[in-house]
Amino acid sequence: MKKVLMIAYSFPPAGGPGVQRTSKFVKYMRAYGWEPVILTRDDANIPLKDESLLKDIPEDVIVIRTKAWDLSAYPGIFGLAGKFINRKILIPDSERLWEIFSRKTAEDIIRSHNIDLIYTTSLPYSSHLMAIHLKKKFPDIPWVADFRDEWTNNPYILDNPYNPIRINIERKMEHKVLQTADYLVTNTPVMLMNFTNNNPGMGLDMKFYVIPNGYDPDDFKYLFDNKAKNSSKTNNNNGLVNDDNAKCHVVNNKHVVNDDTATNSAKIIDAETIDVETKGPHCNGRNSNSSNNNSFRSTCTHKFTITYTGAFYGRRKPDIFFQAIGDLVKNGKINSNKIHIKLMGSYKKEQIQRLTDLHNLNGVVEIFSYVPHEECLKHMISSDCLLLIEGAGPGAEAFYTGKVFEYMVAGRPILA
Repeated sequence: MKKVLMIAYSFPPAGGPGVQRTSKFVKYMRAYGWEPVILTRDDANIPLKDESLLKDIPEDVIVIRTKAWDLSAYPGIFGLAGKFINRKILIPDSERLWEIFSRKTAEDIIRSHNIDLIYTTSLPYSSHLMAIHLKKKFPDIPWVADFRDEWTNNPYILDNPYNPIRINIERKMEHKVLQTADYLVTNTPVMLMNFTNNNPGMGLDMKFYVIPNGYDPDDFKYLFDNKAKNSSKTNNNNGLVNDDNAKCHVVNNKHVVNDDTATNSAKIIDAETIDVETKGPHCNGRNSNSSNNNSFRSTCTHKFTITYTGAFYGRRKPDIFFQAIGDLVKNGKINSNKIHIKLMGSYKKEQIQRLTDLHNLNGVVEIFSYVPHEECLKHMISSDCLLLIEGAGPGAEAFYTGKVFEYMVAGRPILA
């Protein structure tokens, strides 16, 4: 079996969206005739830890960990100095020290394990710089560079541009990676197009491939099996609003457009604001005396649950969603006692609390800290509606969040 050195800074037990693409590659790689050998960071001071992701890694896979050199982890003034160095001095990212000090380990792995292929993934972009160094030492070993996000054309960099000197340095680094790698991979066609258009004359279209993000059926099989068992025990009532009766209605501030086609398949709902209606086994129907057909009956005991998984950062903000829900509650379209919004991921809680207070949604919004992936999937399939927020603006069309695939498999209506 051929061997591949996979250089991946983010790797289980680290959590977060950047981890799962690599861990799933590792899980299924042997089925395609490749034996992975992993080079990653140590597991000390990992910001987000998710032990559940380790189940994807075969026990006999070789995982070699080297010191992360996280300067911001030091206490007191040293940590503050470390943050400054990470943000202002280390280029292209704070993982550059890990890359430099791990080169010797990577060389030893290649020699001792007879490596046939080098694979790097970003973020962090420093991983690709390690491969440039390795190609000088081992020019005959092919290298695959996987870009989970764009580099200098990344929307989050465009929104917060570096100084011209740093931008020029990073563009040269990016150009060198694109030029040196034997194969290039990204996860959306638009991202591929951007790379090729922004780097004309390099022939990138001949060595660039798209491998989209996706979902792992194994992650859902156990959950759906349990859900089916629970459903049969309760006469097909699993404690949720029946999918055939649940609705997510699209509105534009004041005008409600009804949608009666929600089914067991995921339904994408494009909206800036929403109104939710519940019927089914936990509600005794509409109040026929009410002139407001979009209000909840007081006898409905089920809270309509909207779940968001992931982080808020950059352009990806919940402001409009919170404003919409707040307006609907204020205008009597929604009974605040009958709706439950769950936020699961990495957030600045003070910002979420500010929005909650601003729109009078205390008691409606529940903020979770980072939730292990397996538990997060349970929340998805037990929700009435899944919330998908993506930041608008230049470059936004180039990528889509990895959670969209798991949302679709969860089979819940999707509010996007």
